[in-house]
Amino acid sequence: MKKLNLWLLASLFVAAFALSACGSDDDDTPSSGDNPGTPTSIEGKWVGEWAAKPESEWKGNWDGLMWRYAHKLYYTINADKTFEIIESACWYSTDSSDKEYDKPSLSFDPARPKGAYLVERISHHLRGKYTLSDNNKITLDVDHEAWGSTDVFDDKNADYELTWSYTISGNKLKIGDGSVIPVSPHSLIAYDEMTWQGK
Repeated sequence: MKKLNLWLLASLFVAAFALSACGSDDDDTPSSGDNPGTPTSIEGKWVGEWAAKPESEWKGNWDGLMWRYAHKLYYTINADKTFEIIESACWYSTDSSDKEYDKPSLSFDPARPKGAYLVERISHHLRGKYTLSDNNKITLDVDHEAWGSTDVFDDKNADYELTWSYTISGNKLKIGDGSVIPVSPHSLIAYDEMTWQGK
């Protein structure tokens, strides 16, 4: 009987130890969902948005009106080596005399300042194929370029390449040195820190 009791105690001890070890494994082993906001490469969806600024922060003053400017950029880099860029640059006015020029916001517009009127917009669309080099450079082979002021862009064929350096820090992507880079006469794309949105 003593032997049976000892065997039962030993079995219970082993079982308790095994359960404790399993629980420890569950707590210490990181799961794939622990850092969902951290990219592992440049591939994925990135969004950058720059809020409108008061006129006093700009060198020019558009006819003395209280103008504001805002910008939003969607950057998609796919695993199949294709890319897509959609941007919207909006000029807002807080002058009530500009109410008659107010335009409706589009789905991809930047956030409108409270009480401001949207009086001008540049919308731009690029897509094509890309290549990455070992020295953290991305080359965009643009084969589609379009611009417009509605959700429907005017299509234009394109055939040119753009090459920039890029860096990823945490969940931020920066292309170039962060300065404004001219892409076409109709657009300026500010490649500053964009936030990763996932694959």
